[in-house]
Amino acid sequence: MALTPAASDPEGEAIRKTVLDYVDSCYTWEGSRMKRALHPRLVKRMVWTDPKTGRTKMYELSASKLIRDTQGGWGDRKARVKRTPVAQRQEDMTILDRYKDMAIVRTEASWGIDYIGLAKFNGKWKIINVLWRERDDTTGHLFAKNASEVVNS
Repeated sequence: MALTPAASDPEGEAIRKTVLDYVDSCYTWEGSRMKRALHPRLVKRMVWTDPKTGRTKMYELSASKLIRDTQGGWGDRKARVKRTPVAQRQEDMTILDRYKDMAIVRTEASWGIDYIGLAKFNGKWKIINVLWRERDDTTGHLFAKNASEVVNS
């Protein structure tokens, strides 16, 4: 059962604000908002199948790389990745579950689906884990230019 925060649910609203900082910063390239949303030890992962080898691989991003890439407009991809116009931005979010100081949120954005794990640290909600999948399953390998970001399974 999906939970949607009511106006009288400050914890739900705080979770939603944290996740919106993360999602919006991907659209607007605001590294400061990304940094505010993430715990420094976050790991973001995508599992994909390499079309050349048929092998399953895992692409990983650390918090620092995600912040740097966001701030830099996604680095060398900036030339071919344009900011999504406001009218085309998708920010669907569902709080799937919450218990005490942890929560799981599903987002659907223009780039794909994220399952986001959050925990409350020193009174603030922080994203600690993201498992994501692009809408186009064949392009995952384009993000993994740096061999240290790919874990072979």
